[in-house]
Amino acid sequence: MVDPIVFPTDISAGSRGGPRYSTTVVTSLSGAEQRIQNWPASRGKWNVAFGVKTLAQLQELQAFFHARAGMARGFLFWDHRDNTAVSEQIGVGDGTTQVFQLKRTYSSGGIHRVRKITRPESSSVTVFVNGIAASGWGVDATTGIVSFTTAPTTGAIITASFQFYVPARFASDEMNVSLEGIIGGWESIQIEEIFE
Repeated sequence: MVDPIVFPTDISAGSRGGPRYSTTVVTSLSGAEQRIQNWPASRGKWNVAFGVKTLAQLQELQAFFHARAGMARGFLFWDHRDNTAVSEQIGVGDGTTQVFQLKRTYSSGGIHRVRKITRPESSSVTVFVNGIAASGWGVDATTGIVSFTTAPTTGAIITASFQFYVPARFASDEMNVSLEGIIGGWESIQIEEIFE
């Protein structure tokens, strides 16, 4: 379950972290490697301990942790370094399909990785058909699915610009904190992205 509540953004602004993958590297006796990608996509991980600077923030974080029961309940995390997509192609019309999934594409050297976006900031979403702002559509803020009342025509390019949250959870059921942490920072309060 992912609660529709945003982790305190003043704390997440000071977080450290980002995307990570899971890869198994098998090395043969000759030294040659075989690499196996275990996850189909990246999974974000952040240390938010660095963002807590005041007693008020500590108390807010503890209340948030209690309300989520540690790892039990998910929440929305605002990744200050990666939260915006501009003119992302989300589909091509075929005259029949009315629903399209929001996504964010990362490209480098001819390689493309597509990230499914399930928690858009709904008020930020703008959809275009062939580069023209579209009407007659809505977006589900819990799935990232854009639904048209009338299917776009065959060959129409559907793009979207939007901001998004990451569904996440605490990485532990335990939070070791102290007042001294406000001055020096804790070693770690980890948050992990939830695969959906």
